[in-house]
Amino acid sequence: MPLELHLLFAGERGKVRIIDRLARQEWNTKSSKGYRGQTIVFTNSRQRCHGLAKALQINAAAYHAGLSQKERRRITRAFADGKLEVVVTTAALAAGVDFPASQVIFESLAMGIDWLTGHAFHQMLGRAGRPDYHDLGKVVLLAEPDRKYHGGSETEDEIAFKLLKHEIEPVDVMYEEPAQMEELLASSALARNKEELHHLSDLLIGGGDFSYLFGRLVKYGLLTRSATPTEFGRIVATHFLSVEQAFLIRDAIEKDASPLDTVVSLETFDSVYFKNAARISAALKMHIPSRVFQGAAYDIVFLGDGVSALDGDIREQILAFITDFMVCKHKDAPHCGCAELAFSKRLVEMRCEGLDPGGIVRKIGDYGIYAYGGDVLEYLDHVARNLEAIEMIARVFGNEAVGQDAKRVRKAVEG
Repeated sequence: MPLELHLLFAGERGKVRIIDRLARQEWNTKSSKGYRGQTIVFTNSRQRCHGLAKALQINAAAYHAGLSQKERRRITRAFADGKLEVVVTTAALAAGVDFPASQVIFESLAMGIDWLTGHAFHQMLGRAGRPDYHDLGKVVLLAEPDRKYHGGSETEDEIAFKLLKHEIEPVDVMYEEPAQMEELLASSALARNKEELHHLSDLLIGGGDFSYLFGRLVKYGLLTRSATPTEFGRIVATHFLSVEQAFLIRDAIEKDASPLDTVVSLETFDSVYFKNAARISAALKMHIPSRVFQGAAYDIVFLGDGVSALDGDIREQILAFITDFMVCKHKDAPHCGCAELAFSKRLVEMRCEGLDPGGIVRKIGDYGIYAYGGDVLEYLDHVARNLEAIEMIARVFGNEAVGQDAKRVRKAVEG
């Protein structure tokens, strides 16, 4: 599909007007196949997705991984059916979803907290144009001159020229050892013997010394010498656990640790944001990150001087959050990870008390924070899967009490 690439310079306020005009022009143009032009707008944060979608005069929807599956499916269907002119998204649509867009606009040349890489940029601009729909794909970069991002030295206009000049380079994939062992263990489910497993390993990307990795998995009790998974290894592979997570679970079971404590130590929920980030930034006279569990937030918002400078209602919410989740005895608190663990545990407990993801989102609003229902649902799904792994591994190692406790919590999470 031929691509047209355009670079436009615009200030932050002017970008919305330009996007609206370009999207409207594209929508009013039909291809030789009879399809209207549709636009994907990439921006750098979920919050910005919603803000842009609301600001545009043309019909637009925000799309990102934090939305529920039902919401994402509705937007996907409306776009595919030609009933939605614009989707504003993060990197969630960079790959893997076949949206028939004829035009891609980069409202920001950053994704998250970093500038776009050349590889990511080429992947994202590839969303523009489909042979069965369009005659041409259009890509527009909106760069704000002299805009710097998170204290970096490069400006957005400099990044724009760098991206446009970037050529795709060959990629050589090499996994770290834990990922290599995880891949080899998963492959053992398909092999009838050691020779077949060796052959499968040679076909996969990621590299690694087969003999060394095989020996480690046998030593760890995850594979037999005939290359079949042990019961422990089968559970680890089918529940997508890393070797490190497998032994964390095993050690916790041997100590009779609570499955709830174990499951949140496997994966915490950190997609949590300040509701009033703009007001907090104004009160502290500096930019603060929107995410709650970030080092910068710990160093600015949750310190005594920071809390005292906040407006009364926000101060009370932040103090309640500190009291419930950030009180611990570690010397490196609050950077020790205890806050994330305590918050994640409370989130699972709220689910066990009968709250659905929407109810959990409303409940944590009392702390002046919010999360997306889709993120909460995805996390609880991971929790349920990991609890099932704890339940099964506990039985392998003869700890029926922990297994029953894990089953009880899993049933409550699943509802």
